[in-house]
Amino acid sequence: LDMIFGDILKFMALAESRPACCRVPMRRDGTPRSKSAVNVYLHSAACPCESGETANVVCPLYPNPWTKKAWGPFTAFRTNLGTELYAESPQWRSVIRSPDYAHFDEWWGPFHYLRGWETMGDVLTRLAEQQGVVRMSKQKLPFAEAKSCRDG
Repeated sequence: LDMIFGDILKFMALAESRPACCRVPMRRDGTPRSKSAVNVYLHSAACPCESGETANVVCPLYPNPWTKKAWGPFTAFRTNLGTELYAESPQWRSVIRSPDYAHFDEWWGPFHYLRGWETMGDVLTRLAEQQGVVRMSKQKLPFAEAKSCRDG
């Protein structure tokens, strides 16, 4: 359960106004030719927008050092993007058919990479960098992953 305390509309308006337009030239293996071109965590000039775009995905742990587009406690999508985002993964049917614990989230359980399943972060990264459909917010937000008393 994701919980945010404070004025969520204020945070979302601020986040929406700082988009990262990360569509870049790709290698044959689907990775960016230049990691610095998409790493807004280390390179503030990365992913510039030029046409008045707004962010359509907000995640408080983006930007991050591992360049995943979604990770952690809370991810919000514009409804025209997020309601069927799972279908952008070629493996979504396999995930649903699997008897193992799996879900379309930042992490699909312990077997996702062994089975070739993309996580939501992988899908968002691909849609941002290869197709330019996803525009993450560069705005750092004042909330992150909570720890419970059971975490090690």
